[in-house]
Amino acid sequence: KYISGDLKLILGYLNIAVPSISHLAGALESGEVQFDRINVMYISRQVWILASILETLSIDEYIKFESGGPPLAMRNDPRRVVPRAMLRFELASQSVATTVADL
Repeated sequence: KYISGDLKLILGYLNIAVPSISHLAGALESGEVQFDRINVMYISRQVWILASILETLSIDEYIKFESGGPPLAMRNDPRRVVPRAMLRFELASQSVATTVADL
């Protein structure tokens, strides 16, 4: 409802990139698929973009979980908060950064 600007773009990217990288990494680890060069380039580009986002923005500070206190970002501007339900992937240790690191 209140998510706008760059945070909305980042949220959309996270919802696409994290599940797709997770799926592709799982397929590669299981050995069920052999990737050609273009697939490897796609995966590495997605990882690079995710790393760039997480390096410049602590996205975990903007996520509001059902249990727990308000996120750090809410103290400054309550409109810049992402409800946990907006992230369409499972989180490792209730953290986007940890989830990406686990990939």
